[in-house]
Amino acid sequence: MDRRTFQRGLIALGAAAGAGLPFGPAPALATPTRPAPDRPTGESLRHRSLTEYALPEAEQTHEPLKVPGAPLLLVTQWYPSRLLKLALDPRTEQVTGLAQFPLGEDTDLPHGLAASTRYPGRI
Repeated sequence: MDRRTFQRGLIALGAAAGAGLPFGPAPALATPTRPAPDRPTGESLRHRSLTEYALPEAEQTHEPLKVPGAPLLLVTQWYPSRLLKLALDPRTEQVTGLAQFPLGEDTDLPHGLAASTRYPGRI
């Protein structure tokens, strides 16, 4: 999938998050993968899946950080400059919601997202 097609798919979530809700819905764009029919199935075969979540449109998405001790994933984006907060289900860690916050001017290019060693549970 090229970048433009991918970003068009992200617009739907941006509209939901901008509707005034603290967390908009997080629609899945891809369904979990299944083993090919010709592969053996059984106890030794691990089930793996991939779910792709829509994010607000941006030129670049950077630096995901899982907040220690909280069901929360933070992600920075460039052009426009913003911080995304993705709420996670505490049991499965599936994304359950999204909120976005501007960080300065659109061209500020946020960097250095990391968990604080001085203030545990903060970034």
